[in-house]
Amino acid sequence: MLFINKLPLWIVNSIRMFVADMKLWANVRMKEESLILHEDLDNLLAWTKDRLLRFNPEKCKVMHIGHKIDTKYYG
Repeated sequence: MLFINKLPLWIVNSIRMFVADMKLWANVRMKEESLILHEDLDNLLAWTKDRLLRFNPEKCKVMHIGHKIDTKYYG
């Protein structure tokens, strides 16, 4: 049995979970905030691998609104 309700306890940025969906977002004003978001993504990826789960890459999206900071997110 998976207890995904414990996920938000160690995620630094904002997160919303739905039945088979998860939204993770951050207000990125500096490069350091981008790195914290990337760390959350890395931690989520490690969590899923430990539980033999996978993200569906075709459903994973990145949206940038109103900043010009060069950010790249990968897993």
